[in-house]
Amino acid sequence: MKKLTKLLAVLLVLGIMVTGCNNQIKPSEPDKIPVESNEGQENPDNQANPEDEPTINKDLKQVNAIFYSMDADKADMIILDSNSDSKNIILKDEARVFLTDKEVNTVVSLQIKESSKGIEVYNAKDADKATAKAKYIGFADNNFAEFEIMNKAFVLQIPEALKTELEKVNTNELLEITIKTNEIPIANPVLESFKRGQ
Repeated sequence: MKKLTKLLAVLLVLGIMVTGCNNQIKPSEPDKIPVESNEGQENPDNQANPEDEPTINKDLKQVNAIFYSMDADKADMIILDSNSDSKNIILKDEARVFLTDKEVNTVVSLQIKESSKGIEVYNAKDADKATAKAKYIGFADNNFAEFEIMNKAFVLQIPEALKTELEKVNTNELLEITIKTNEIPIANPVLESFKRGQ
């Protein structure tokens, strides 16, 4: 009986040792510093998350444009840069996906690369406003005026506050213009301001 009791005691001790070893909590790795979670909290600096911003490739040029339409991988738009011709604009995947649902006359910001094939657009996003150097052609009617960049004409809506000043501008005069997308869907972009003598 004593042998049986000793055997049971040894088995019980072994069982406690095995069970105790398996249930121990592993110490945290010394290389890893615990990081406090900000989940559910607002960003204290009101900064955008890096994932929200499009990746900027240093080989790509940042320009603004007025988007009109697209067909497969080709787009009809005016690049608002007097050094970039708006012919043969080829949309890469990310830009094509973004522009698929865009309205006519939307002001956009693009990441482009100029090649022998034309202008390749790698990324696109909405632009609050865009500044460009454009030739003033003249009023198209009382509320709209025509401008030109690289021999490509476009029409902007002119707010009442700018009409009198714009009427003083000479035909073919080079202006620095600031434009924005019209709040009315598909309507021409709006001339927000302009500077003469550029």
